[in-house]
Amino acid sequence: MKLLATTAIVTFTAFALAAQPLLKIAGPTIVAFAPPVTERDFEADANLADVFEDFQIYIGQARPRLQRAGVRFVVLTAKSFRIRVDNKTSTYRPGKVDLGYYFVEPRKAPRIILGVADEEDLVNTAEEYFGVNVPRKDSENR
Repeated sequence: MKLLATTAIVTFTAFALAAQPLLKIAGPTIVAFAPPVTERDFEADANLADVFEDFQIYIGQARPRLQRAGVRFVVLTAKSFRIRVDNKTSTYRPGKVDLGYYFVEPRKAPRIILGVADEEDLVNTAEEYFGVNVPRKDSENR
C-alpha cells in the first residue's frame, strides 16, 4: 500500500462537500475521505496534487468493481464525518493523516486505511473485511 504524505491541480467534481456529512450505513460501505484543499494548499506543497491525483485514480479504478460486489462507495471532502448505524451515530475525525478510507458495515468495528491505497489494496481489504468476492478487472476476464 502506498502512503503518500504529500502537486497538478485536481478538480473534485465527484466529491461531496459538506461541513460534517452524515452517512447512514445499511450494508457494506467504504468512505473515501480527503480534506478540503485550496489553490494555496497546492502551491504550498509541491507533492499535494500528485497525492490527490493518485487518490482519484485509484478510487476510479476500484469503485466500479466494488459496487458490482455490492459495496457502497462514497467519496467525501470533509474534515470529519458522521456515521449512523441503526440508531447509533459516531463521528470520525482524522488525525495528522487526513486522507484515507473508512470501511464500515453494521455490527462490525470499522477498519481505517490512512493515506492513498491503490486499487488492489482497496479490493483486497474489501474482500477480507466485508467477505465479498470482487469481480476481476475486465482485462483479467479475457
